[in-house]
Amino acid sequence: MEALLFAQVPYPQAGWLSYVVGDRRAGVCAVIDPLLPLDPIEGLLRQAPARVVAVIHTHVPPYERWAGPTLSARTGAPLLLPSTCGVSVPHAPLRHSQRIEVGALRLQAFVAASCPPGAALFLQGHDKLLSGRTLLIGSTAPPAASADGPQDLFVALQELRRSVPEHAEVYPAMFGPRFGLPDVRLTTLSHQCVGNPALAAPDAAALVAACGVSWGRMTTGDPAVLAANRTG
Repeated sequence: MEALLFAQVPYPQAGWLSYVVGDRRAGVCAVIDPLLPLDPIEGLLRQAPARVVAVIHTHVPPYERWAGPTLSARTGAPLLLPSTCGVSVPHAPLRHSQRIEVGALRLQAFVAASCPPGAALFLQGHDKLLSGRTLLIGSTAPPAASADGPQDLFVALQELRRSVPEHAEVYPAMFGPRFGLPDVRLTTLSHQCVGNPALAAPDAAALVAACGVSWGRMTTGDPAVLAANRTG
């Protein structure tokens, strides 16, 4: 039996990708960035089968209702997300450089100083990066709307580039025409180093200049959805 459980769960209309990763032999998994409805994820969990030991959100979705609190309550697994996301729901903080054990699988967290962009997760020993919205295919999501937002995003991208091998596979949380992005759900870091202007930018000002147009094409989200996600 292959030890690694790895499944990408697409929500095409939402332009969203959730993930289930874990250790098949131990029968445990973590669910990353789940959305409502939970039917596709719960069906996969029954098929695996695997017990959820962690629910992780790399950021708080501003576009669709998230399922992290719901899945955490149903399974008893802790909900982890960056402490800078400003939510009132019960959760454990996801910290920079934190390592999360899921059976024999190890996830290393890269957490930006502000949220957004949020966090990314590297599957150690399997060379897979769940990049959340920190690194998208061909761009990034917009930084936090603060004076330090672009610099925080620039630092997060540079650390990813230094710490993750270039041959690693990159799996984003957002894709497709809804966000002005390619309808592509998998790339490699080496390909992004060539084709993504966000990774070539030498500083935060260059990052804004390179990606500002693509940021403008992305929907800004629904303030009511974001407020609802932050409170439950």
